[in-house]
Amino acid sequence: MKWRVLLLSGVVLLTALAMAVFFYQTQHQSITLEQLNSFEEAVPNSKRVIINQADCRTIRTTLRTAKRLPGIIDVSAPNYRVTGGRKSYYVWLRDNGEIGSMMKTSNTHYLYQFRSPEKLLAIYQMGN
Repeated sequence: MKWRVLLLSGVVLLTALAMAVFFYQTQHQSITLEQLNSFEEAVPNSKRVIINQADCRTIRTTLRTAKRLPGIIDVSAPNYRVTGGRKSYYVWLRDNGEIGSMMKTSNTHYLYQFRSPEKLLAIYQMGN
């Protein structure tokens, strides 16, 4: 009986520690936004590093909740590249923030549509 309590306590402790490490890592990462002329050419002096954690959370949520679109992808050059940690995305945004989509730079076969692109555009425009 005593070993069960110790085992359960160990599992709970390890789970709590893993969650704390995960939240610490996701909370303390910056995100880089860069305006693009083409898929690989950035606009000079357009790079912005976002360190405000609320803005980073908004950007991550916007990227994570994007809906995958069906069909064959044929797109023009993206407006922006968003990089956070090891992940990088091409982003297309209209100036009014009504329509937005993204594509993972590691997998350009799929396009995703943002549910709330205006938040992402607002964060980028705050520094300009």
